[in-house]
Amino acid sequence: MPKKRDKREIRAYTDVELAKLLATIASLQDISLSQLINDSLELYLQQEKIQALIEKHSLDEINGEEEEEN
Repeated sequence: MPKKRDKREIRAYTDVELAKLLATIASLQDISLSQLINDSLELYLQQEKIQALIEKHSLDEINGEEEEEN
């Protein structure tokens, strides 16, 4: 699980049906919509193709996951 970080609001627009579905799923899991979206984004970022982009462009430094030099 990632370290507790400062939070920043991001906004996204989606279809009404998707918004309703996500809110319902969050409710059924007894979590906030924000938590559901954060969890979903974490899973997205773990995809092999996204990890390749992160590595290729050294984006891990943006995420505070710089490799320590030994």
